[in-house]
Amino acid sequence: MRPLAGIAALALFGVTRAAFAGDGRVPATDYVDLAFAPGAELPCTSRAEFLDELAVMLASSPVPPATKRPVVEVSIARGLRGFETTVVLAGVGGGARNFPEQSCSSAKKVALLAVALFVDPDYGSPRVSTVVATPVVACPPPPVCASTVCPPTAAPPPAVCPSQSAPAPAPVLPSPQRPIRLAIGAEYRRGLTPTAAVAVVLTAEVPLALSSELHPTGLHPSVSIGAATAPATLVRDSFLFGYSSLTAAFCLDRPFGGHLQLGACGGFEAGLSRAIVRAPNPIAPGDYPFLGALVRAQATYTFASSARPSAPAPFVRLALDGGALVVRPRYQVTNGEQIYSVPVLGGALSGFVGVAL
Repeated sequence: MRPLAGIAALALFGVTRAAFAGDGRVPATDYVDLAFAPGAELPCTSRAEFLDELAVMLASSPVPPATKRPVVEVSIARGLRGFETTVVLAGVGGGARNFPEQSCSSAKKVALLAVALFVDPDYGSPRVSTVVATPVVACPPPPVCASTVCPPTAAPPPAVCPSQSAPAPAPVLPSPQRPIRLAIGAEYRRGLTPTAAVAVVLTAEVPLALSSELHPTGLHPSVSIGAATAPATLVRDSFLFGYSSLTAAFCLDRPFGGHLQLGACGGFEAGLSRAIVRAPNPIAPGDYPFLGALVRAQATYTFASSARPSAPAPFVRLALDGGALVVRPRYQVTNGEQIYSVPVLGGALSGFVGVAL
């Protein structure tokens, strides 16, 4: 595999050389040792075109010697909300930089500019920071060298003992921006009415700023709010029951791959259970308030747009809710007979379709 990669690199270098032979321009490979990350898509440009544009950008710069050429790795990856450019500089002072961009063309421009900035324009004139006025004096053997300054020597100022350089910390990649999700769906619920009811549900999920801090663990926090209404349905010959509710919950989601997210929520629910009758001697009709806590497990699948990654992304979601009421309705007839008492525990299964903005 490595011999094949070497042959491919030599072939690309030869083609690039030949392309510049006619106009006398120095190829980009004379300025920088450029590598492309394995599996990098470069979706809006080819590798040869990228090198060509880089050579045009560096045409007015002096060519550094081979020993001072930076070693740079470039990748442009496609994501759910756009593109992300990653530029990695090898060596002791190296590191990684990530630049999220909305369009592929802007991602390519950022990559070209980042690579060009790594080429040192002052390679021919040594900078002051690289000049050593006096040789480093070797320290006596331990424990004398425990101090940070070596014993004084004839050449002032005293030289500082060379300390073992700590490894450079790994660069922290920025968390991608998470979108607001709006969805409409339906829930099938048992417990709040004498028979199972079907309600229409609207939800909105707003990501929290805390997301960038928890991203290294893979968890994304958000606040979810929702509103549901179930039309009154006939339970017996004369009794109809329905409900309306509002929910607020704190959710944690974890992505699995580029499309699937699994999460859990906890929050509160409040609403009104509605009793309607059509008999001459009915139960006491009207709205009965309820209040309780809920827990939810949910799975979300987002459909990424390859043609327009920055466009709103549609998604589907399946959720399973469980709840416990602290205030619950009890329906009664006019003579005091209880028709139905809502249980403390209940559950609902819901499905949604929505869009991530």
